[in-house]
Amino acid sequence: MIIRVFRAVAKPGQLPALEAKFRGSFFSSVRGHPGLLALLPGRPVDAAGREFTMITVWDSTASLANFTGPDWHRSVIPTGALSALESCTVEHFDFYGDPATDPLPGQPAA
Repeated sequence: MIIRVFRAVAKPGQLPALEAKFRGSFFSSVRGHPGLLALLPGRPVDAAGREFTMITVWDSTASLANFTGPDWHRSVIPTGALSALESCTVEHFDFYGDPATDPLPGQPAA
């Protein structure tokens, strides 16, 4: 399994606009993608924060590349969201837990 961590910093005053772009059809397109196991969006706990995080878990790099295109190391930004972004990063991790004892959110232990 591949854990993808996307982090974006909104321009000052633009966090609601950025969040709206992701909540729109972008989340629907991600959720419906074959191989997606989990989608965990997050916003700042601190009201003054400007960072938006989206963690996705994929069954393989092939499934991830099917969503992102062949260069799956790059960020995928919803149409119209660039104007609200100050910066963004994306990182990937191999899941090294045990699905039997560390199930993903919403999934029963094996």
